[in-house]
Amino acid sequence: MKKIALWGASGSIGKNTLEVFRQHPDYFTLVAFSVHRNVAFALEIIKEFRPEYVVVTDKNSYQIMLENASDLGVELLFGQDALVNLSGHLNADLVSMPWWGKPVCGPVLRHCKMACTWPSRIRSLW
Repeated sequence: MKKIALWGASGSIGKNTLEVFRQHPDYFTLVAFSVHRNVAFALEIIKEFRPEYVVVTDKNSYQIMLENASDLGVELLFGQDALVNLSGHLNADLVSMPWWGKPVCGPVLRHCKMACTWPSRIRSLW
């Protein structure tokens, strides 16, 4: 079972990555994910995949998530710094991030204990 952190889960690449997870539930576990503003989608992901952590990078959306996800058993974090810091402390095999993540990837890689890749490479893991 591969433990994956998915930064940018609500974008098209993130949604396609989640579909791969659905097709291979015995191979992938989502331990953490991030969204910017899509609170409704984030709540769906939490309920379906039960990750340990969720990072929200928009401040208003983070406040809404605090109000709506407090009873879902997930640790909510805020901001890009949380992406970088969490990447260094996750019990994950891989951090996957979309193209926009390239500016964050350098700091993430410095903190990572696991591989960092773009979602298009997830399929090659199984």
